[in-house]
Amino acid sequence: MLIEVCADKPLSKPYILLKRTESYVKATASLQAFCLASILLCYLNFKAIEDSEDNFFWVHLFLFIYFSSLVITTQLDAYSRYQNYKMAKDLLHQYGFKKPLIRVFSKSKCQREAAAEAGNCLGFKKEVNDYFYSMGFRWYHILPHLILKKPQIFFTKNYWLSTFFVSNYKSKYFYW
Repeated sequence: MLIEVCADKPLSKPYILLKRTESYVKATASLQAFCLASILLCYLNFKAIEDSEDNFFWVHLFLFIYFSSLVITTQLDAYSRYQNYKMAKDLLHQYGFKKPLIRVFSKSKCQREAAAEAGNCLGFKKEVNDYFYSMGFRWYHILPHLILKKPQIFFTKNYWLSTFFVSNYKSKYFYW
């Protein structure tokens, strides 16, 4: 919802929160699904710890800790992708569909999904998806392409900051 359209009739805070939550889930759908799967596996390993014998206790404990960490990192990544979604939505609203603006969001599948959802909200989903397709990205390109080109980048501070700790972006044009 455009901020300037609603200037004369204020929206309720619960409604805005509900719509923001809805757009958060839509923009980060695959990450949320992965998070739910990690929670399930975490729970199953926690239950297995109680029933395990000495040999398997450590295996289930390790898996429990591993899946717990995936839940946390998935939510950090989802928050960062939501910031990308808000930025992409503002850029698409302000400038329309322009390839150089969308290219910024082509680093990972989650960024591409966030940009596609922003495009969907503004009627540019086909253009955004076609552009990513023309760049060679398919549904199975999950890992960030930079990780595949230079695996050592995974250990840099800049990678971790841009993946999990993107600063809050306040939308200029939309409530959600």
